[in-house]
Amino acid sequence: PRRLHPATMLIALVRQAPSTLLGIPALLAIGARADLWLVLAGTVAAFLVAGMFRWLEWARFTYVLTDDAVVIASGVFSRNRRTIPYQRVADVGIERRPLQRLFGLATVKLETGGAGSNEGTLNSVSVAEAERLRHFLRSRRADGDSSASVVGASSRGASASNIGAPLFAMNTRRVLLWGLFNFSLVWIAVAFGAVQYLDGAFGLDARLVWDAVRARSGAVRTLPTIAVVGALALAVAVIVGAGVAAGLIRTTLREHGFTLAEGDRRLRRKRGLLTRSETIISLPRVQLAAIDDGPIRRRFGWSRLRAQVLGGEGASGRQDLAPFARSNEVDRI
Repeated sequence: PRRLHPATMLIALVRQAPSTLLGIPALLAIGARADLWLVLAGTVAAFLVAGMFRWLEWARFTYVLTDDAVVIASGVFSRNRRTIPYQRVADVGIERRPLQRLFGLATVKLETGGAGSNEGTLNSVSVAEAERLRHFLRSRRADGDSSASVVGASSRGASASNIGAPLFAMNTRRVLLWGLFNFSLVWIAVAFGAVQYLDGAFGLDARLVWDAVRARSGAVRTLPTIAVVGALALAVAVIVGAGVAAGLIRTTLREHGFTLAEGDRRLRRKRGLLTRSETIISLPRVQLAAIDDGPIRRRFGWSRLRAQVLGGEGASGRQDLAPFARSNEVDRI
């Protein structure tokens, strides 16, 4: 049995930190009625308990490469044991989030044709271990040879040797241009969520704010028409500008460094700025290709190519092959 990298525990604690901050108002309220040393002792105790549970999760999570399957066991109190035969592994993806890149780690995702999402996830292992696992699982799925050496499977060099030149790539200019087409108002939802949280956490009453606005509505009626029109135009410009900026940021974070390369009956896709993901798409599992466009993209000669993959990611099982491409690039793929 093998375990995940020990740094997995630290990464989990860091990821849990933002949710822990939500308890600060409660701690402040307690601190107003109790001694400061009691509050500090409670904070340290909570941290130690969280660390103990993270250690138990890490210690109880193991994976084994048997003669014919990957066996993943997890769970502290309620044990879960998953057996994934090598022949059912459709794709092996590698993802590297910012904290994982800091520690030189990666997440290995095993996708099978029996589900629309990842049935097996190893979070986190070293980059060398991730490459070794992918090469070994790919070779076992290809030939079914039970005599293949688990320990001797080569890593990055053997995995990359069968991948040719990129079929498609997007430079920074194209990624930014693609972001202009991905107008997003997600920041409005974030703002409303923040207002609701502040209302509940700090006892703020939103009705007082609206009452103050209505009280000053009479002063707005006395303003010149040109001032009201200018204020509305400025508000629209701010909303549109924020929507464009949100689209640019989301697209850049997701699609930066997008490359699609061809190998032996498979495609390898890399993308992401902070979180680098590397996905292997098996060509025999591609069921159809879908070309999407819209009136504006069609007018400027841009389209999006996606593949319907058996057992692919998400509910639809579609994988991006060329998010923002010309017609000749789509035809070549």
